[in-house]
Amino acid sequence: SLPSPMPASQWGAWMFPVDPPDLSLLYKAAKVYYDRWQEAEEAIREGTGVFRPDVALEFRFVWSSNSYFAPNYTDTPLSQLFVVVEYPTLSSNLYTTKEHLLQHDGEPAMIQLTKEYLKFFADVEQGWRTLDSRARPHLAKEHSFAPRADDPDFMEPYDKTKLGEILSPDRQAKLRAQLKAKDPSGIFMNNFIAALVKAD
Repeated sequence: SLPSPMPASQWGAWMFPVDPPDLSLLYKAAKVYYDRWQEAEEAIREGTGVFRPDVALEFRFVWSSNSYFAPNYTDTPLSQLFVVVEYPTLSSNLYTTKEHLLQHDGEPAMIQLTKEYLKFFADVEQGWRTLDSRARPHLAKEHSFAPRADDPDFMEPYDKTKLGEILSPDRQAKLRAQLKAKDPSGIFMNNFIAALVKAD
């Protein structure tokens, strides 16, 4: 057990299809992260940056699923191999929204650290989005970053427009139909799900 509470940590993860024997997509995903990590390290060395990626990437393989909201969904389960690339940070007391940051810690150093970590995560995601149209974020992690309208230098996750780009229109239509059939009163509908499936 830990002698004290574990510091707040933030996590992102994306799933990339693997088509053996071609493993090039796995290496491309690692290269995107490596290049951005090098930029962060260079900023630390030059004294212009404060966020240092502090946890190694994790790679794990999973098969596709026919669970309706699974990012690695396929009509036939176990028909497509995916690699999940996960990137956490254990830097203490990081926040995902500007309001939360200013509510708890308005120190300039923490504002800079938080903005740099969010930009790092956003840049990695942007690079990964371009690698393969079948790549999807882990929906329970941080993803769909975009700049705030009132502060373009402050990136935040779960942007409505970016959420609406994760799934194909066909997949969104099927999910909307299932939601209407299984949850006609919308008890389980929230802003996240509505943006993900582009519900009216």
